[in-house]
Amino acid sequence: MGYNIDEMKTIDTSASTFEKFIKGDLLYVDKSEYAYALLSSRQAANFRFMARPRRFGKTLFVSMLEAALEGRKELFEGLYLGKSDYDFHPYPVIHLDMSRVTATDGADAFRQSLTKYIWQTVERYNLPIDEYRFSPADLFDAAINTLSKKTGEEVAILIDEYDSPLARSLTNKDGEEIRAVTRGLYSKLKPNSDKIHLLFITGITRFSNQSIFSELNNLEDITFDEDFATAFGYTQSELERYFEEGIDESGLGREYLIENLKYWYDGYTFADKAEKVYNPVSINSFFKKGKYEFRPYWADTASTGLVMDIARRTYIALTPEDVPSIMEGTLRNFAVEDFAPDAEIDMTEAYGYLYMTGYLTIDHKEKEIIYLRMPNHEVERIMADVFARAFIGGSYNLRVLPELDSAVLKCDAEALASVLDKIIHIPTYDMMMDAER
Repeated sequence: MGYNIDEMKTIDTSASTFEKFIKGDLLYVDKSEYAYALLSSRQAANFRFMARPRRFGKTLFVSMLEAALEGRKELFEGLYLGKSDYDFHPYPVIHLDMSRVTATDGADAFRQSLTKYIWQTVERYNLPIDEYRFSPADLFDAAINTLSKKTGEEVAILIDEYDSPLARSLTNKDGEEIRAVTRGLYSKLKPNSDKIHLLFITGITRFSNQSIFSELNNLEDITFDEDFATAFGYTQSELERYFEEGIDESGLGREYLIENLKYWYDGYTFADKAEKVYNPVSINSFFKKGKYEFRPYWADTASTGLVMDIARRTYIALTPEDVPSIMEGTLRNFAVEDFAPDAEIDMTEAYGYLYMTGYLTIDHKEKEIIYLRMPNHEVERIMADVFARAFIGGSYNLRVLPELDSAVLKCDAEALASVLDKIIHIPTYDMMMDAER
């Protein structure tokens, strides 16, 4: 029995492996069409990189690629890839999720954690290599070579969240050494190009000073490729097809519900003139709760600490009406050290980081200039909270926004007056003129 995509299934916001979604009969929005585009490519070297914000389905997509590369055709019955002419020839796979590697306890701990993780990843292939004889980079190199030789096949390499240890290293005293270890690891990819069937790397931000970008001249960045613009996130048609039962059972009225879902969670554009997509974790959370409550679910999935820090250091205070601009080349050429606690961040870098992390999205493009905007009301609410915390600081423990919402919705003039009084008393007398906005 194949996967029936026309049937409303259980929504799970914690599962991240493709096998769990299919075997658990969980709701899976079929993105295997994009896997087909990657897997059936006729390029001599099929090396791709794609950046997307957190919780947009990168890990699930990589897991789906892994299942296809291992030849597990039974998992794709009823899905686009299963119906296609893809042959499901099995390849050995090295799948690294770099978010699982410790990067907060110093360089030695990072090396040990990375070496152990690489070994655990390839241990199932019973390779005749000794984990303890190698540095992380040399173990990775040995694994690729030995695995290719043992199986007689090219190796598929999937690296998810490649930038996770880099971002976490910024506040580590051994940060530069940790970044050097990761550069060493990624530097082993180019010399082994002839042994690699597919290389697919994901992350949130493109750090150009890492060896995957500075040395891999055959690595194609498809972050802004229109053909892959809707590979992550839900399109309007996907929303209405996969969540049709939830929409109809909400009791809110189809037109009203869809209009408000667009207002709150739609609006992400990952290529100029591409179709907009919804934030998937927010949509899943909205329908999973069963209460059909509009609120910023995305804010619950990760800390906004670095965004708040960048806002404070650059005096950014965007409004929903603002359309800042940035050169496309800037988005492709971040250096991880640019965001260190003692680094001077310029406004352009700040806009770029907000785009890569999902707080801004593409409005339109003119030649090489990309104009950005906040994607939706959910992000507007989150950013209002970030800016308030960044500039007002401890005084913001009043949490006036929920009180303001409640007073207005209840038409309670007395409560509204009380909230406004609190707001008036928040600012201090030492506000800087260029930061008052």
